[in-house]
Amino acid sequence: MREIKVRAYINDLGKVYDVDEIDFSGEAITIYIDEVYTRYNFRQVELLQYTGLKDKNGVEIYEGDIVQFDNLGVNLIGVIMFDDFYKQMYIKANDGLDYYVGGELITTREVIGNKFENPQLLKGEL
Repeated sequence: MREIKVRAYINDLGKVYDVDEIDFSGEAITIYIDEVYTRYNFRQVELLQYTGLKDKNGVEIYEGDIVQFDNLGVNLIGVIMFDDFYKQMYIKANDGLDYYVGGELITTREVIGNKFENPQLLKGEL
């Protein structure tokens, strides 16, 4: 069974943080910033789900992460997305195709940033 973890992009702060608590009935999250627990409403954040996978360096891969990966000898960059219809993670790659995150053809994945804090990586500005 996949481990359930969540990060959140805090719109006002422009950063991604680990989520300490989710209050679904109150529609809020709690995160620990600068030695203080702070509560944010769901409207103030974008929640990012853990894929259950790690990159070649042992870094956990979350929705919204930008990964560099090899597909049959071709080096690609893409962002981790979640498909609500199929209920699975995929990589929206810079070659215009989508790749299943757990696919056997994808090797040597490496997290190089995330779409919020490093959007230039998706524009090819490495």
